[in-house]
Amino acid sequence: MESLYEELHQEFDTEKRGALAVQMQQAMLDESAIFFVSHLNMGIVTKSNVTGMYAHPCDYYEITAELNVE
Repeated sequence: MESLYEELHQEFDTEKRGALAVQMQQAMLDESAIFFVSHLNMGIVTKSNVTGMYAHPCDYYEITAELNVE
């Protein structure tokens, strides 16, 4: 898994990245993994007039009712 992760980290072609992600998921399933947890490593950049934007462990909840453009 670590070698696939390193390969994914260095790959920028979207099709190859997708294939690597599928390989990683299949490896987890083949090893009878019940679940896995991941953490998105990213930065958020906004204009100075944007308020209410907070980084969360997953990027699903960044657009909330508190988000505002002044």
